[in-house]
Amino acid sequence: MRKNMTRKLTMLTLSAFTLLAGLATSSMAQTVTNPVSLVGGFGYGRGGDTIVVGTYTDGSVTNIKAGNGLDLFLGGAYRLNEKLAVQVDAGYQSSTGSAVNGELTFKRLPVEVLGYFYLDKSWRVGLGARFDEHVKLSGTGVASAVQHNFNSAVGGMAEIEYLISPEVGIKFRGIKEKFKPNGYDVTFNGNQAAILVSLYYF
Repeated sequence: MRKNMTRKLTMLTLSAFTLLAGLATSSMAQTVTNPVSLVGGFGYGRGGDTIVVGTYTDGSVTNIKAGNGLDLFLGGAYRLNEKLAVQVDAGYQSSTGSAVNGELTFKRLPVEVLGYFYLDKSWRVGLGARFDEHVKLSGTGVASAVQHNFNSAVGGMAEIEYLISPEVGIKFRGIKEKFKPNGYDVTFNGNQAAILVSLYYF
């Protein structure tokens, strides 16, 4: 069932980008001078269900949520015309709770595919899909027995970005996704709201 959902979401994403490409071809907008750029960035997301609450022997408590975590990404973008652009990137997101005698970390490697529409020179909105691979909850120290792999996940994304300059942007993002640990009949809501800084190199 998850494979069918993944296939449908992938087809919807490809269809959306095909439509964008068609609009770009038929558009009379001015040609973009430097359409290709390298993009990288960082940010932080918050939200989702609590995956684990840990109490260490020193009395400290850590709370790991499915949507929390530092988010790093690197990829490429292509400006189709004045109004439309596409972006593909891969990244790393993790949430860690630490104590003096151990830590717990929930991590994943997301691949993102996005299409953007420019409202003007400074603002653009985007829609896309996010594919999370190598999703894992792991522990060290006194929590080293915690080692759980999760199924790959597919989610949807929507965001708005303010471009301070052509090279720097600040984006506000919402992500809808779910995570299911291997071998367990339970699903964790991984929905998150995030703020990120994007850096573009032409």
